[in-house]
Amino acid sequence: MHHGPSPSLAATLRALRGETDLRVIAPALGNWRFARILALAPGVDPVVGAPGALASEVPDFLAPAECNASDLSAAIVSLIGTEAGNDILEAWVDVAPVGWGASHAAALIDAAQRDRCPRWAAAALIGSTNDAVALLHDSWDIALAIRRWGQATPDLPTAWMNHVPPAKLNRFLEELCSANVIAARCLPWLSAEHAARLSGYVCYGAAEYALDGYAVAPSVARAGHAGIISSLMRHATRVDLAELTRLAVASRMDAAWTTVVQILHEHPDAARHVVAAAPWDDVPGEVQDAIPPPTTATSAPLLRLRAACVTNRRRSHGRPPAPSSPRLHQRSGLRCRRGRSMHGVRRWFPPTSPFSPCGHWVPILRSWPTPN
Repeated sequence: MHHGPSPSLAATLRALRGETDLRVIAPALGNWRFARILALAPGVDPVVGAPGALASEVPDFLAPAECNASDLSAAIVSLIGTEAGNDILEAWVDVAPVGWGASHAAALIDAAQRDRCPRWAAAALIGSTNDAVALLHDSWDIALAIRRWGQATPDLPTAWMNHVPPAKLNRFLEELCSANVIAARCLPWLSAEHAARLSGYVCYGAAEYALDGYAVAPSVARAGHAGIISSLMRHATRVDLAELTRLAVASRMDAAWTTVVQILHEHPDAARHVVAAAPWDDVPGEVQDAIPPPTTATSAPLLRLRAACVTNRRRSHGRPPAPSSPRLHQRSGLRCRRGRSMHGVRRWFPPTSPFSPCGHWVPILRSWPTPN
């Protein structure tokens, strides 16, 4: 029996032939593999290629000028509340112009309430308004929204706190205190007083996430939290080495490199995390000297890492692995997108896993039990 092409393939072919109506090519945007084709194929209209990059979770493909283009903005607005828009809006948070969602707040809130947009993404795009704050109940959503609100004002990372009522802010902190790994994600974008309240929970068991956050945070955030960073470095172990290295590169803190050297002296076999986390030329000589020469058994992979200076962490460093929708199955580490049981399931392998030496999301090419 002859079967025609799948809707996703048919939509992709139409886009490659010049179709620009997003309603027509929506099936392609709903399949990240076909969306990646639209993002990479030459000759595809930018109004199609840009949503393809967002749908396939590679927003870094978009230049700043593209992100600020009115045509792309209109295209994203047309996808709010649609199935394809659910994933696109999540990626759009990373590259959207600051304040983009304020003029589309009603549509974003409606989409979030209908599970057509992650609540944290809607809140992050709208800004720290009362309506956006009201969307946030889950600790994941709170941490992700805080992180984005803080990133929107790099010169004053805590400016968002001036717009959140004290009662709501206290509720946020109570939720974050119950989950140290989640709290660590947004620590740099809290005031020093509030971050200090959470740092005791973070130093034990979640230091790597906090270090990764400070590595991408602006220098003013690191300066205001110098005491917390020092405490995190004192508690750092070999499992935190990659994040500590990225922090040392970003901040140029001698104390961070000193801690790296100390860990390498105790655990020379962990050197691969340093090599994988930063370009070799950014690593100071004393740290390079602390990395032992590769043995016969490890020379090939270590030399490949040194040559390539692998930087294959997903999108932006320290991005939390799961918001409210799609849901995180915290015990199994699965991330499942609705309606994508075959190709939308990815699993997080930590930096120490043999499946992922540097830690990134790996597509699983077979069906996986969907968490409840």
